[in-house]
Amino acid sequence: MILDTETFFNSGLPTSTDMSGQEVIFAIKTVEQYYVKPRLGAELYADIVDNTDNYTEAINGSNTIAGLKTAIEHLVYAYLLWDRTRLTRYTTVVKNDEHSTEPNSADLFQICKAHWEIGEAFIQEVCKFLQAPEPEYPLPNLIFGELMLGL
Repeated sequence: MILDTETFFNSGLPTSTDMSGQEVIFAIKTVEQYYVKPRLGAELYADIVDNTDNYTEAINGSNTIAGLKTAIEHLVYAYLLWDRTRLTRYTTVVKNDEHSTEPNSADLFQICKAHWEIGEAFIQEVCKFLQAPEPEYPLPNLIFGELMLGL
């Protein structure tokens, strides 16, 4: 993986550290495998993961490029915000405690969409920077049959 949980938790995005690390790892793997890898190409993605020292600027960013970590942080944040239900033995629930209030769906939708679009723009920037090959197949742009940008 390009991003790790500690980097995600320390990114500055408003995320509680009491969230399960396993849940964050799953979100990172999902975003990287479903969205990032097809855009970079499988070979380039594997090379970046295996040889991070060769891609320092592309991964960490600079004054001219946001970098893969920042892009993936935004995408993972949007993914985790939107995928907030919990499967329990009895039913699906949205977890709240007595001190929490849930934002309305329209506001949450706008926040998710903004972070997804930022991440997507940064991924496109990195692909251009790395001269990633044009995919020879349609990219995965759907979530549950809906365009990603229409989250």
